[in-house]
Amino acid sequence: EFCGKQLACGHDCKGVQGESECLPCLKAECIQQAIDLYDKFMAQPALERQGSNPPRHSISMKKGAPKQPCVLMNAAESELGGICFTSELGEEPCVRFVCGHVFHANCVLMMLKYKWTTMRISFGYLDCPSCKQEMMIDYRVPVLTD
Repeated sequence: EFCGKQLACGHDCKGVQGESECLPCLKAECIQQAIDLYDKFMAQPALERQGSNPPRHSISMKKGAPKQPCVLMNAAESELGGICFTSELGEEPCVRFVCGHVFHANCVLMMLKYKWTTMRISFGYLDCPSCKQEMMIDYRVPVLTD
């Protein structure tokens, strides 16, 4: 089920019910607004930016890592899910990986459940399907952790 919470922008969260942190908005106009805000922040001279953090709207950060902003990738609700390629992200609850990619929570669950799909045993199923970085989620998602 969807999270059910309303985001600051007024749109519904497209994350999973019971998650510890809501996804940023997946509406195209909100994503563009976040990118524009970040670009404006980065255009400031370095001395003016010193001591302040970039806008948080669509930024993901690893726990304990230096604050490196990462705008969500392939995350508009009208994009097809990057694992199933059959339904749009906005149609099913989604999760965000630390790398910034967003996928349907159920697709991630199925990928973890069925692991490798051939006779050859590999651990590629533990990597993000888009960028091949280690699959990590830095917030609690009940569907994946319970």
